Amino acid sequence: MHSKLLSAIAREAENNPQLAAILQEMRRQGGVPTVIMHDVNTGAVTSSENGGPFMPTHAAIRSIVMGVPYRDPGLVDPATAEDDEVGSMLRYFTDYYRGDLLNHPYFDEAIKATIRGIHRPSVRQMLSDLEDNYQRWNRVVEAFLEAFDEE
Repeated sequence: MHSKLLSAIAREAENNPQLAAILQEMRRQGGVPTVIMHDVNTGAVTSSENGGPFMPTHAAIRSIVMGVPYRDPGLVDPATAEDDEVGSMLRYFTDYYRGDLLNHPYFDEAIKATIRGIHRPSVRQMLSDLEDNYQRWNRVVEAFLEAFDEE
């Protein structure tokens, strides 16, 4: 990664407590990326820590590289959020994990079906039994994306 990008991330963290906390947690878990690559053809943003393998980078860092807002899923409970917010978060996650699906002919219908599913009492209960919103979103997004793979 160019030092300009590292500097931009550091500057952003100075003014963004949420990003600063994310970077601190990354340090606690083993390190902040030392090299970041952005494939302009695919939009993929990967990073490496201390010469290790390149992996998809944290969404907060990707958002800085891509120039898009970062959305912290920990702040939104999919079981209680408004339908529009759930749909927006599903689009956000799809863009991050499987951008190729954004133009799928059934994408919007799949979002509506997922939202309907979340309204089922058994699904709401299952989601509320999970520890936090991150785990809830993991479950929702995993099921949402797997539905496309089963076509």
